[in-house]
Amino acid sequence: MKGGTPVELRNFIKGKLPIGGVVMVGSMPVAWFEMDDDFEDANGNPTHSEFPCDLYFMDLNGTWNDPDNDGKFSQHPSGVQPEIWVGRLWTPAGNGNDAALLNDYFGRNHRFRKGLFSYSNRALAYVDDDWAGFGDCALDWMFPPANIETITNPATTDGDRYKAEINQHRAWVQVCAHSSPGGHSFKIPGGAEWVPATYLRDVNPPNAYFYNLFACSNALFTQADYMAGWYLFDKSGGSVCNGLAAVGSTKTGSMLAFENFYGPMGSGKVIGNAYVDWWKALGATHDLSDRRWHYGMVLLGDPTLNWWSGVVPTLRDPLEGDTFDHFPRLTNFRWDPIGLGGAAYNIEIDAFGAHVGGKWAAEAGLTWLVSGTLTTNEYEHMFVGAQRGRWRARAKVGGRTCPWGDWRYFTYKV
Repeated sequence: MKGGTPVELRNFIKGKLPIGGVVMVGSMPVAWFEMDDDFEDANGNPTHSEFPCDLYFMDLNGTWNDPDNDGKFSQHPSGVQPEIWVGRLWTPAGNGNDAALLNDYFGRNHRFRKGLFSYSNRALAYVDDDWAGFGDCALDWMFPPANIETITNPATTDGDRYKAEINQHRAWVQVCAHSSPGGHSFKIPGGAEWVPATYLRDVNPPNAYFYNLFACSNALFTQADYMAGWYLFDKSGGSVCNGLAAVGSTKTGSMLAFENFYGPMGSGKVIGNAYVDWWKALGATHDLSDRRWHYGMVLLGDPTLNWWSGVVPTLRDPLEGDTFDHFPRLTNFRWDPIGLGGAAYNIEIDAFGAHVGGKWAAEAGLTWLVSGTLTTNEYEHMFVGAQRGRWRARAKVGGRTCPWGDWRYFTYKV
């Protein structure tokens, strides 16, 4: 898309229904929302604010009004619940359109999906002083408590500890801190320690895959070098950024009621669907508090992922293209074990033409063989005939069934 208005883009999306969601790559049109009754200042007076509002593109049947015709919506009186998810890939450099950053992101995303970019099923809640009562921020709705590190002690939630923790390898990280697009501020006795966005950009890219940023305006993607962007995009040189998706806010405010977000993911939903569920849990109307806290919420990155998307076994034997001429056709299948505790596996084996002539079983809506749950990383099978075969494997971790890997092909001549 080149040029265009938010109204035109929204109508284009509506014309594609039914869909699950949309990923906007680059500096796509921005819907701005304005409020004259935003959070009160130090004197108790409501403030004026203007901010990007991606809910406009998620809620395709609601009413959005701009009574003063200034190009910014200020009313959302009906039909407020979203129908689809929207994810943005707006780079923090190049006015949202940095091709090198985008291509790097898609490369990492692809490697993650193929099990080549590592994975984790551990989480961190790093909660600064003012929100210490949040505890683990409901991450226990998604992960077992033993897999969550919760850091809320005001004596330890400083900038240096943040820098150390953000460098640890984890699936999800929740950061709760006073913030701006330019960085995070962590309270210390007598003051605060500031961690600028440039720290993630230039010094130490973050090492988790997914983030919930309870960090006011940290996701204001229209501002150059916005910090939430550097949680996902990787400047060339030095360490590699692992980030693939984050939720945050373009204004003062952030997500609340975290259980309505982590709960759906705990039941197996990807980030985008859980994000829609979180919005719907707010109810059929949005009051002033909802608008103040949440109308700047945005989902950055790929909404179709979650931590288990990257848990894909690496196949070993048979190798791609192996040809066998022994009989009986006893075949040993082997894959690398997943580096997560308590992992189990399934293997699927398919034989070309065995169910329907000239087709793989999957092409006929069938399966040839799917094993039961395996606790080792190998399987022995008597293959059916002198024909082409293929196989793939998947992991099961903590009750979560992870994606199948790619098929690997082999042939029996005898």
